[in-house]
Parts: sequence; structure tokens; C-alpha cells
Amino acid sequence: SSSKPNHTKPKPKWKGEPSVKDRADGWEKLLKLKDRQSFLRNPRFLPLNSQQGGTSLIRPRTKGKAEIKGFLIISRNILIIFPAEEPIPVFLAKPSVVVFTDYSVGNIYEVCFRLKNVTSSSRHIRVIPPTTPYFSIGLGRFPGEGGVVAPGMSCKYTLRFAPDSLGDYKDFIVVETQAEGPFVVPIEAWRPPPILTCMFSLLLSFCAKMWASALGPFALFPRTSGQLQILGTYFSEQPPFAVSPSLFVLEPGEATVVEVSLDLKSGRKSCQVFTVVCDNCQVKDISIEGEGQLIALELVSVSGGEEPPVVGEVHDLTAEHFIRFSPCNPHSVQQKKLVIRNNVHLELPFHWQIMKPNLHPLLPRESPDASHIQFHLATDEVFHVSPSTGILAPCQDQEYLLIFCPKEVKRTRDK
Repeated sequence: SSSKPNHTKPKPKWKGEPSVKDRADGWEKLLKLKDRQSFLRNPRFLPLNSQQGGTSLIRPRTKGKAEIKGFLIISRNILIIFPAEEPIPVFLAKPSVVVFTDYSVGNIYEVCFRLKNVTSSSRHIRVIPPTTPYFSIGLGRFPGEGGVVAPGMSCKYTLRFAPDSLGDYKDFIVVETQAEGPFVVPIEAWRPPPILTCMFSLLLSFCAKMWASALGPFALFPRTSGQLQILGTYFSEQPPFAVSPSLFVLEPGEATVVEVSLDLKSGRKSCQVFTVVCDNCQVKDISIEGEGQLIALELVSVSGGEEPPVVGEVHDLTAEHFIRFSPCNPHSVQQKKLVIRNNVHLELPFHWQIMKPNLHPLLPRESPDASHIQFHLATDEVFHVSPSTGILAPCQDQEYLLIFCPKEVKRTRDK
């Protein structure tokens, strides 16, 4: 028997099926198309926290860990939640806050600040000027051409400040980079505020010693009806008070004396408000209070007691108290002790004077005539008071010694 050869029949082709050569050409075209999309992107256009983004020069790199929007992948099949970090800065401002602390009206001040690239790739930058008219910014100075800042390099800008008063100012500069959002450089202008320390001492008038911790001209004005009234004199008056000086300048740590005078016509309290104004537009109200007290002296006691005049006896018309010495020989000495009390809360300087009495006879219930009352110093030097001068302490008793030393035989009256 003869065996038949085994022939494999070719697989039938589908209608329109490409040949092997056509399929190879198609795969080659697809690979070329994919190769066009497979390239390394510029890291300056990628976020710093992406896997292929530009690295930061101020934060350490993490090895073997991939950060993905707040999650941390340690190994496969394990996912641990990790808190998202703050955005990584692209540029840093030096100084971080631009501050002006010493300025005056009419001058222009300049400060330079730098913007440093803290990433590992070159970056473009755009600075938006301040919003207020008091600050302006000049053109930046870049380390290269085209306004590009290389890694670790800085660009410099000049900020100008032209104040129209000595008040405080605030503004900001917006810096736009290729990061997700811009960052802000604050601008501040302020002078150290003056601090006045007042130390009061009471004599015949108030004296305030003012001490300043910062340079500043000061002015004291009376405040009436809620408005400031500027007086062009050395004194600033608002009855019953007068303050001097009304204008003064203090260096840091310097002191001056401000006198506050009180002129009250009656024994009552008075209060007025004065305003202290500094040239940096700071205003402070000071309340000044004063109380007028009428002189009130009281004869507490007399050694031997008082002896009022008998009916019909001629005596001084203005006398309120009567002290009588017993008869004695010429050039002999008699003494009486007087105690006088000061009933006010002020020190009262005193000076004793021996006056001639106003001796005029009066009928019963007759009032003395003012024209008959005269004041003349006694010249006979028969009576003396010791001490003759001094100061009465507030609300205290003072002892005096009244001395009688006649020089001849006669009846003597003095007051």
C-alpha cells in the first residue's frame, strides 16, 4: 500500500485583511507617532512637587519616596495618608518685608530688595507695582539677558517711597512666576511712636516733666467743642488752666518741663481737656483737673484764754479775737502761746505784721464804716510774734509765741 503525503492547506484570508508587509509598515508608523510625544518636558513648566519637576534649592530631596498631593507611597500595595506640605517657593524676597522707619515729608527714599531663584531651573519673573501712589518701583536688574533668572541667582529692584505725611503706610508688591500662584512682598512705612512719660509735682502750680522715647515735635492745644484750636503763642490757655510751652521737640530719651498754671477765682473744681499732637499724626487727649481752695485759718487755743471787750470799750473794728495781757512794768516781758490750724490741703506761706488798730466808737447795732478802716504798720514795737515767717503745713497746727514788752507806762492796743 502506498501512503499519501500530508499537505497543510493555507488559512483562508479575510476580505481586505492587510498583508504581513502592510502590518509591519503600520506598526512602524505608530511607533514614529508615539516617539513624537515621548520627550522630556522643561522642568520650569512642571510643579516642583512632581516627579520630574525642577527641584528646590532650599528643601532636601526625598529618596525612594514619591509625593503625590498629600499621599506618600512607601512600597507597592501599601498606601499611607501623608499631610500635604506647603507650596514650595520658587523665588524668595530679601528682605521678606520692605520697611521704612525714618522719613520726613517732601523727601524721596529708596530701598533695594532682591528676588532669588531657589529652584534648580532658570525662571522668568514678573513684578506688579504697588497699588498706592506713595510707593513706586523701578526696572529690575537681571543677572542675564531676557529677564531670566538662573538657579541660585537674584534680580534686584529699587523701591521708592515719597510720603506726604508722617503717618503709617502699608502696601504690597505682587510677584508672578511660573509657580501655581503669585507671592506677595509686604511694604511698611512707620516711625517709632513717641511715648511720653509724665511725672507730676505740685507746688503753687502743676509741673509735668515729660520724657520721650522717640524723636518727635509735640504740640499742646486746648480742645473745645470737639475741635482743635491752634494758638500761636508760648502759652496754650483754656481757663482756668494755662500750659507752657505749647510747642516743644524732644529727642529720644530727652526730657522737658511743661508747666500747668491754675487760676481759680472761687473754691470749686474745674476740668479741661488738652490735646497732645505729634508730627506723625498721633493724637492723645490729656484731662487736667484742678480744685480751688479758699484760705481757712482757725485760732485753736490761746494760753490764758481770750477776753472779749466789755460793753462800751473801744476796740478794733476788724478784730475777731481778743487777747488781753495783764498790767506790767515797762521793759518787762509777757508771753502767750497761740495755736493756729491750717484747714486747707495746701501749704500756706505766712508773714506776721503788727498793725495799728482801727479804734472808732460805735453805737449799739451800728455797722462800721468802710472809710474808717485803714491799715498802717505799728511803729512802737511793743508786740512781737515768733516765728514771724514760715510755711503752714496742710491741715496741721502751728504754735506761735506772742510777746508783749512795753517801753513806757500807757495802755497799748495793736492787731
